[in-house]
Amino acid sequence: MQATIPSSVLLVALCASSGGHCGPTPEESGQTVLLIAPFVVLCAMAVQWLLLAMWRATRPALLLTWRKNLALVGVLAFPAGWALLVNSRPFEFASIGFWFFGCSYAAVMLVVTRIWLFVSDTRKVFFLPHLVMSIVFLLPAVVLALFGGKPLQDIAEPMWIFPGFGGWVAGPLFVVLMLEAAIRLKLERGRDRAALGADHGGNP
Repeated sequence: MQATIPSSVLLVALCASSGGHCGPTPEESGQTVLLIAPFVVLCAMAVQWLLLAMWRATRPALLLTWRKNLALVGVLAFPAGWALLVNSRPFEFASIGFWFFGCSYAAVMLVVTRIWLFVSDTRKVFFLPHLVMSIVFLLPAVVLALFGGKPLQDIAEPMWIFPGFGGWVAGPLFVVLMLEAAIRLKLERGRDRAALGADHGGNP
């Protein structure tokens, strides 16, 4: 029986997270994640900005300034530079790492963002999730990059790979959330037009 596309993605992920020859060593795994982290976080910020820009019409308190976000990316560039120097084959797993880790980071970021939007105070939603997620996702990478450890690798790599499932979670989730934001925006504009029409109709 031929494997479906999602099954194929899963098989590739399992291969990448295995301790065999087809995957990185624990040290390489951590160093690869540190190397790609600034690019992953920056891309996720851009995706989140697109979503929040749709929400801003109904949530004027949303702040979409990039200053703190770019500062965080700049901080992540330092361990990325170190990983580039100490890894003997820094780019061998960078592309697959960027895809799987990037999809997982984006998927979790989108879920956190949508939950955050239920809260009345949404001013820090563009920055704080990335700060917290960077600590949670990258702390195991720092430990692996410095000290290795197969048990930690067996825990960390599924956390980096499976939440996004190679785009099969992050992609549809982004589409659904953008559609929701577009519908909310259309309804809000409809209410504004109705209120404006009522005001004009009530004037002599």
